[in-house]
Amino acid sequence: MRSTARLFRLSMEAQASESLVGVVDTLSALLGDPSFPDAAAIDTVLAQVVRAQQNGDAIRLADLLEFELAPLLERSSIGG
Repeated sequence: MRSTARLFRLSMEAQASESLVGVVDTLSALLGDPSFPDAAAIDTVLAQVVRAQQNGDAIRLADLLEFELAPLLERSSIGG
């Protein structure tokens, strides 16, 4: 997650986008489990990530990954 954020901050768009696909795929699978902790909060942040990407705002996207999503996942004990 943080490595993906770093790629966006370094303007390495192709690598960052590829890494982001993996992050989103993993989270989508996890969010399918109704017992997954913080699912609603994670889903909200993911929607913001999508908006940031659509707007071409790589810094906002990196901030969301590093400062919003990563802490949620760490609290849920799956991120890092």
